[in-house]
Amino acid sequence: DADTSFDSMAAAWALSRIAADDAQVAGRVVPVLLRGLTSTDEQTRLNSAESLGDLGSNAATAAAALKKTAQEDKSAAVREAAKAARKRVAG
Repeated sequence: DADTSFDSMAAAWALSRIAADDAQVAGRVVPVLLRGLTSTDEQTRLNSAESLGDLGSNAATAAAALKKTAQEDKSAAVREAAKAARKRVAG
């Protein structure tokens, strides 16, 4: 089963910032961050969107999920973060 703990999320957020250019790290954290986009917690969704953006093109596989979040999330802040992140992952 996927680790959905706060510790797992926090580690993914941190790694996306300190190793954003490392494709191997991105491969490990993108799935965690994608789960974060669907969290019931607004701050988790926001942090996950921002972290995906930090990964840039290394998170290109997240573009569709970011587009959906940018269009459908109930939080305006999360929608804006997802929109900005999508631009960054698309190059």
